[in-house]
Amino acid sequence: MSDASLSRYAGPIAVAAGGFVAVVDLGRFLLWQDDPVAMLADPAYLAFNGCYFLAFPALLIALVAVHGRQAREARGSASSRPARPTGCRSGWPSQRSADG
Repeated sequence: MSDASLSRYAGPIAVAAGGFVAVVDLGRFLLWQDDPVAMLADPAYLAFNGCYFLAFPALLIALVAVHGRQAREARGSASSRPARPTGCRSGWPSQRSADG
């Protein structure tokens, strides 16, 4: 997947990955037991741990996608001149007269 297509879907990827982490964490919470040995022997808990292992790379992919999107937007806005600063009567320092 190219950088452009990955960053195009940055929002949905981030929402899906975050929702996946929330659902998996809820499942792990509901299967919590006081005995750690019995909890680790539970196949459902092991399945949720496997999904948790897959959820973090999904978040990393979302992070790369969002970074690419923000970098592309920053490059686009860097070429245009920013607005005149507020509270400055004479404009930019390069536009001021020599007498101050």
